[in-house]
Amino acid sequence: MATGTILCVANKEAAGAKRWGSFRDMIAWSSAHPDETRMGSSGVGTISHLGIELVKARTGASILHVPYKGGGPAIVDLLGGVIDIMFDVTPALAPLVRDGRVVPLGVGSLERIAAFPDVPSMKEFSDIGLGEVDIQTWYALAGPKGLPEEARDAIFAAARDAMADAGVRGKLEPGGFTPLVDASPEAFTSVIADQNPYWKELVRLSGARLE
Repeated sequence: MATGTILCVANKEAAGAKRWGSFRDMIAWSSAHPDETRMGSSGVGTISHLGIELVKARTGASILHVPYKGGGPAIVDLLGGVIDIMFDVTPALAPLVRDGRVVPLGVGSLERIAAFPDVPSMKEFSDIGLGEVDIQTWYALAGPKGLPEEARDAIFAAARDAMADAGVRGKLEPGGFTPLVDASPEAFTSVIADQNPYWKELVRLSGARLE
């Protein structure tokens, strides 16, 4: 019932020293200095990992992946300068951007987002191979198989009404969420089917394996 994307942010000192004013600058520097850019993620196979692997595949940049056991430890090391950049879901990084504690380099979606209208989108980096990158996250309610249709419809109606409420939207939108008020259960099923090939390809690019 809501969509979002991921942010790429940089440690302030690293961005200043390496003159990263934008995502393009970071990619150019990383291409010229193989494996010297340290990118933290919340873990192997997470969206923060898959996002940077897609970027690396499209741009040819050599970025060193440093996986963590969760986004919290990665953010601590990002602020401390142990890692240089991080991709993660917008709600996790938005407070750091607003407080000026990190430098936002780009959003992972095709278009800019309302929460950070001044941060460029992937489409704006088409010259370095990212013009078709559109990393979207989605959030929805799911029930057990065989859930009665009447119950499903009642839950959907309540969720739809909540997404249309100004107070709820006021809580979600600053975190980079786009509430959906017209998405039906059938549409959600189609989204999953349409997105499966995309995410399978990202997992293949990342080399992530079940352990």
